[in-house]
Amino acid sequence: MPKKTLTALLVTAAVGASPAPPTDAEKLAALTRLYGVVRWFHPGDSAQEIDWNRFAIHACRRVRAARSVDDLDGTLETLFAPVAVGLIIGAELPEPTPHEAPSGT
Repeated sequence: MPKKTLTALLVTAAVGASPAPPTDAEKLAALTRLYGVVRWFHPGDSAQEIDWNRFAIHACRRVRAARSVDDLDGTLETLFAPVAVGLIIGAELPEPTPHEAPSGT
């Protein structure tokens, strides 16, 4: 059975491509977009077992401490890693690997 991978495409698009440090509003916008997708659409059982209100408070504190876009990406990956295994965050994502079609199709 193939491993399921959740990919957050352009989560940091809310932050923009400028070299200036992201504002708190931009950092929180990136967090809330990812939070909503993982909380409501991630198929894993671990997403059902989390106290999402506590997670949101903890995540807001951590995200607001990020000093750059790269730091924000790393913080989001660290926060969501236990919930969304295989999550990739970034403005540019690696090429997907081809999957074999199931037999009999």
